[in-house]
Amino acid sequence: MRRLGGYTLVLVAAGLWATLGLFYKGLAASGLPLLTIVFFRAGIAALVLFLVLLWRGRSSLRLTRNDALFFLAFGLIGVAAFYIVYIHAIDWAGMGVAAVLMYTAPVWVSLYSMLFLGERWTLRRGGVLFLAFVGCVLVGRSYDPAGIRLNGPGILAGLGAGLTYGAYTVFSKVAQRRHTAWATLAWALGIGALFLLPLQSPPRPSPVP
Repeated sequence: MRRLGGYTLVLVAAGLWATLGLFYKGLAASGLPLLTIVFFRAGIAALVLFLVLLWRGRSSLRLTRNDALFFLAFGLIGVAAFYIVYIHAIDWAGMGVAAVLMYTAPVWVSLYSMLFLGERWTLRRGGVLFLAFVGCVLVGRSYDPAGIRLNGPGILAGLGAGLTYGAYTVFSKVAQRRHTAWATLAWALGIGALFLLPLQSPPRPSPVP
């Protein structure tokens, strides 16, 4: 039953994630700068999480000094940098290509896990990751020099999204050894929003009809 619930949550998460690019595109078309969109994405979610956790009791939000340094890195790399490169990948390469390139993340997660978490590399894992990477290359048309020249920045941003999303996954795994999933999200998103705050600019004026 627990496993079925986990699969259900994965499907729900995938469905919600699929709407992300639509919201990004719609908000950008309304005149909001890209970095403002991702700032509000992180900031509003963090605010809601902090309010709920404070209502339930402050103990789950306590951090040590080492925790604070860890979450600074988490917020900078796993949230702020990830949000920035991913929304630009959508803007430059389109939602489909950006999403597929972001899912090079399992390759990076495996590498991070071996380097920092002591996990072993297996032939099966290597084969699966190789096929995933080849699929991303085909979707991104990275085999076509003309395509790379035409949309090199979008492809690089998409790969950067995979790299930083992989870091987000590893940061989350490590953080949840000491903190709840809700507290982990609250601190990561809150600190990420603080890193995004200085990058804000006024919205573009709407064209005069």
